[in-house]
Amino acid sequence: MRVFLLGLSLVLAACGTDQGGSKQPLNINTSLPPAYVGDPYNATFTADGGVQPYTFKLEGSLPKGLTFNRTGLSGIPQEKGNYKLRLIIEDANLSKTYKDLTLVVSDPPPPRLTLVQPQSEVNQPFILLLRLEGRESRGFQAQIPLKDLKPALESLQAQAGVVYVARYNPEREVMDLDVAFTQPRRDLEVLRLTLSPTKALRPALQPRVAFYDKEAKPFPNNPSFERATGEGKYTYADLLTLAQNFGKKANPQTPGTQTPPPPPSAPQPAAPPAQTSPATTSPAPPSQPNPEQAQQPAPQQAAQTPTDQQTPPAQAQPQPTPKPNLPGDLNEDGVVDQKDLELLRSSYRWSNVGNPAPTPVQPQQPGQTSPNPPAPPSRGNTGEQDNPAEGNSSGNSGK
Repeated sequence: MRVFLLGLSLVLAACGTDQGGSKQPLNINTSLPPAYVGDPYNATFTADGGVQPYTFKLEGSLPKGLTFNRTGLSGIPQEKGNYKLRLIIEDANLSKTYKDLTLVVSDPPPPRLTLVQPQSEVNQPFILLLRLEGRESRGFQAQIPLKDLKPALESLQAQAGVVYVARYNPEREVMDLDVAFTQPRRDLEVLRLTLSPTKALRPALQPRVAFYDKEAKPFPNNPSFERATGEGKYTYADLLTLAQNFGKKANPQTPGTQTPPPPPSAPQPAAPPAQTSPATTSPAPPSQPNPEQAQQPAPQQAAQTPTDQQTPPAQAQPQPTPKPNLPGDLNEDGVVDQKDLELLRSSYRWSNVGNPAPTPVQPQQPGQTSPNPPAPPSRGNTGEQDNPAEGNSSGNSGK
């Protein structure tokens, strides 16, 4: 009898376990990772214990761009802030519990510029590698102190899709670098440069860098450091524009629609004087004075030639106007290429990092300043007052 009761209790216990599920209490083990403005965000809610399936509910306000999808959060946040949320869970047995969460949305962190350099003492030339890591970037401006190190600017090599301007100041032992990418890049080797130590040392280079995001805007809290000012014509904004259009060709739009100007042609009124000529041909006496006849056609031709010469110049002026409007085409040859980069390097203005000029298309205006208002453009749009040699007194790399 006792054996029978013991077996029955075991069976009932087993049945109770199958129907009731886990004996552990229902628990939410979700934690929300940080979110960044403009970056895709996904967070999945997780829990354990109780009886599955679970049902999640969320209380509280979410930042604009994020949505609750019953199992987590997804979207692209567009607002910064700390958002207090309450996550409620209910299991199949209608057991409930909740957990208070905080979603932190902040500005995206900038990328990192990692310098690959020797980890031991060196007294021979070595190659310095500059790597971009982390977030996507359109480019950066950097300043690298090179105490007791001399750079060989002719050895500076850039990866495909990287345009740059480099300058070294031997007095301050500082190298300035402005770099732009033809398209947003991340996790790549940007440049490599040969450095020669003036004495035995262990390199410990720490650059100061200001990065620009996918929209070519400065990342928040970019550092600002002093640079020697120059009088060059072009700025970092021009370098960004050149990089974005590097390799592109202008779309030649032939102004064939300029043919309508011929209607107001003045030579047509010359027809009436031709009617007077037959009237003069009827009488015989004018046939005798041959010298007079030789003199009459000459003035008629002379009267027609000035009218003919006046119309073509009016048609010739609109013809040379089809200049390609291609941002970054500094020499206006219809293509953005290495020649434009060399022109930019020859007259480049170094300024404080984080403050690029707002108008990158200024170099295209000089050729078009002559038409109507001669006085205002002569003030500075032509760029003649900017001395390219002064902008490069410290030496730009041309590779």
